[in-house]
Amino acid sequence: MGRQGDGEPVGETRDSIPRGISLVVTTLLWLFLVVSAYAGYRIYGSIQFIGISKQVILFGGVLAVFDILVIAALLRSEAFRVNLAMVAVSVGVSLYAFEAYLDFFDVPDYMKGLPESFDRRSVADVVDDLRQKGVKAYPATFPANFTLTGDPVTIDGKQVIPLGSQSNATLVYCNESGERLVYKTDRHGFNNPPGLWGKPVDIVMIGDSFTEGACVPPALNMAAHLRKEFPQTLNLGKGGNDSSIALATIQEFVPKLKPKLVLWFFFAPNDVEDIALNLGRQPVLRQYLGDPDFRQGVQDMQDKIDRAIDDRIKQVEATRDADRFRERFANFRILYSLRDMIARALGWRSKFNSSDPADYRESLETLPKIARRIKSIVEASGGKLIVVDLPDNETIMGTWDMTPLRRAALQAIAGEGIPVLDMVAEFRKQPDPGAYFYYRRFSHYTPEGYRLVAEAVLNAIREKGMRPQ
Repeated sequence: MGRQGDGEPVGETRDSIPRGISLVVTTLLWLFLVVSAYAGYRIYGSIQFIGISKQVILFGGVLAVFDILVIAALLRSEAFRVNLAMVAVSVGVSLYAFEAYLDFFDVPDYMKGLPESFDRRSVADVVDDLRQKGVKAYPATFPANFTLTGDPVTIDGKQVIPLGSQSNATLVYCNESGERLVYKTDRHGFNNPPGLWGKPVDIVMIGDSFTEGACVPPALNMAAHLRKEFPQTLNLGKGGNDSSIALATIQEFVPKLKPKLVLWFFFAPNDVEDIALNLGRQPVLRQYLGDPDFRQGVQDMQDKIDRAIDDRIKQVEATRDADRFRERFANFRILYSLRDMIARALGWRSKFNSSDPADYRESLETLPKIARRIKSIVEASGGKLIVVDLPDNETIMGTWDMTPLRRAALQAIAGEGIPVLDMVAEFRKQPDPGAYFYYRRFSHYTPEGYRLVAEAVLNAIREKGMRPQ
């Protein structure tokens, strides 16, 4: 082999990198290039914040700069490649170490500062504990479990969306007070005391979790307060219901019940946001909107619905641990918790909590048709309809204002000649509105908050001359 004048081999220097290390580094950089491109794709697909362009610029921009550096490194000296690889490994390890801390050790903000007596068990934990005591308990289910986060059940070869839960069942629901709500359903899977079905009905309530009575004992929810004056008040609310499911519930039950008054408890973050999603995914819900005579006949198939929901719960519970692991690993892989922390620190909002009506154009265009149909069904059944606009905690606490979306939705409803009761104004008249939310942070009302709404509704009924006779 030829020699240079200084006696060193031709083609090598004191700083040259062994071929094995060079090959490993080059392979590693190519791998980083491919992984970062895939990570960018996954991050874009998992964005859950309104400022999509902001997330793309921040997280996608970081990946793009890294990719440029990798490409440059592959075209430059071996030493540069090694240095960049060392930086990349160090940064990657640091990011995933912090993600692991957020996932496994950090306490979520909404749980910080709660008393030691606060029951931190999950729904599944409470269900398991009750079953060990001989109570046949189930996790609470909702129509949204069969429209948004899952598929309808199949009964007699047809797809069916249950509008209630299992009948006469012990359900485990939410916990914002420190004690998880456990209640027994009525004959159609709703949160009512026994003995109401089969009798003349004064009031029917429809809506989401607020209507259902989330996170408070049944004796302290809105329906219980209304029953003090109108004993035959039937609560058909279920957590997560949007306006399309409200229409389905009205179309199934009201023509038979013929209530004198229907109270539609309207919560814009649910009632508006999910309309387009539900109607887009579920042909059954589109049938309700397209055909005023369409019925699933859920009242006549409750036994079959019970068995179908039982089977679905068994399926979910059989793979619960594996599903939790897969979901957690998938989130870990895309640095979900770290990205969520950064986005919230920057004030970027969840796109499911946007207050901009433009983000829900399709839903807002459909809402008047839904409201018109609900009003028509109620009046054809001999009743009257009132919409009760429920406030969210962030609007009341001043941390985020849903007023633009609420206003657009309520204008659409009022345009159909439906009276609207503004509970946001009612809350703001109180000396300390934040006290009506548990620990001033959770979503649902305290017993005093539910009582405030019920009393305002009763006053409005008297003032508007809409008292059920």
